Parts: sequence; C-alpha cells; structure tokens
Amino acid sequence: MEFEVKQLYDKQFGQTGKRADLSRIEKYFNPIGIPRLYANPANYVPLGSQLNEQVEADEPAPEATTNLLGVTIHLPIEIDGYKLPNEPLVTVRASKKIIETEIDSNDPSYQGTFKELFSVGDWEVTIQGIVFNEDNSEDIPEKEIRKLRKLFLERKSLPVKNRLLDIYKITRLAIYDFEADSMEGQIDAQAYTLKCKSDMLWNLENIKPTS
Repeated sequence: MEFEVKQLYDKQFGQTGKRADLSRIEKYFNPIGIPRLYANPANYVPLGSQLNEQVEADEPAPEATTNLLGVTIHLPIEIDGYKLPNEPLVTVRASKKIIETEIDSNDPSYQGTFKELFSVGDWEVTIQGIVFNEDNSEDIPEKEIRKLRKLFLERKSLPVKNRLLDIYKITRLAIYDFEADSMEGQIDAQAYTLKCKSDMLWNLENIKPTS
C-alpha cells in the first residue's frame, strides 16, 4: 500500500512540508531515504546555492528549514542514535522569565513597567511524526512504536542531531511527554508527538549558588 505522506501530515497535524535535498550537507547528516514516500518531484525541494555556500563555510543556515516561499521542509532528526522515520516536523520555542516593576510617577513619559530579565528558560522542542509498518500493511507499526517508547522511558537527556536544532545550539533533549495519536482508517500507521526540553552536560564546578 502506498502512503500519501503529505496528506497524512496535513490531516493529522494541520501542516505539512517538503523534503530538502541534503546531498550538499551530508557531512552533517546521512539523509533518511525512503524514495517511495517522496517519489513525486513536486515534493522535493533542492536547496539554493546561497544556502550551500553557507553550509560549506560552516556558518548557521536558517534557510535549511524553509524554501523561499516559507514552506516548512522536513529534515532528518536523530535521537540517541535512532533516526526517526519519515523526517518528522520539528517546532522550537522558548520563553524568558521577566520581573516587572510598576513605576510610580506623575510624569507621562514614564509609561509602562520597569523590566528586569531574570532568566531564559529551556528551549521547548515538539516533534510530530508518523511511523508506518513497512513490512505488513495489515498490522500496526509495533517495532517503531517500541523504539519511540524506549526513547521516552530513558531517565536522562539524550543526544540529538538535527539541522534546525543546530541553529539553536541544541545538542541534547529531555523527553517529558509522549502522545500516540489515533489515525482514522490507518491500522498500519501511527502518528506521535514528542515534547522535549533542551538540556546540556553541566560542569557543577562552574555553577554558582543563587543565594
């Protein structure tokens, strides 16, 4: 059974993307190649020369995640040595903790609050993907689900490789939430969402107490 991957991503997550040509950045990743999933040339977006020059110069290349039209592109992601199938969608967000102090003044030019940056939180990474049973279209993808479950149950942060996360200098992820979503009419496919927070290997000798 052939899978319409783009339509499944759009139906399940409300968004889809195009697969990038990673032939020029193989020094960062070995592309996850499942030709039949992206056999249609319309779903295949080669990266422009400007991006290739940036990558070869070992410079950050945010364009690696979008084409000129701003369409999200699927990129390979590897967690603890396991390459997630079908190049899932990755979203990154973060927030700051800011202390706001109201200003008591009759001068109208002093409008608003005095803001003091207290701390910057972890990067929050959401991974949305779909796994298939490549061997039996009449059965659930048990092998891939077990691999995802194993990643979630690890009691430590895990090394991650992904071109988008490289831009944010995210090298480790702590997975704190795992959701397996039902897919109507697709017994051989399983959608999943991993919610993670960035982590790093700390040198406790360099950490000063807060009080």
